Amino acid sequence: MDVDRTIELLLENQARFDARLGALTEVQSRNQQMIGQLAGVVGKLAAVQQRANDNLEELRRRTEEEQQRAQAAERRLEEKLENLTDNMNALVKTVDELIRRDGRGPAV
Repeated sequence: MDVDRTIELLLENQARFDARLGALTEVQSRNQQMIGQLAGVVGKLAAVQQRANDNLEELRRRTEEEQQRAQAAERRLEEKLENLTDNMNALVKTVDELIRRDGRGPAV
């Protein structure tokens, strides 16, 4: 076995290994940089999502309040309509009684 040839092969293998290791180190460095960028993007995305959730919650709360106000207004309107109906019925009855009392009878 030729010692010089063996040393030469070992040195060539070591050089190839060093080159591959250097390339892998460079790839790893780029990957780390990309992971850092992705982590930043994910953090921003989480913040945006939280703001969206907060906005939706505020919108839900406001909608609920508006719904309650609308229901209250509808109840007040129904009460007023009922009072108006009662007043109109009383007016019709009074006019009818006045017409009958005068003996003219209902107008046709």
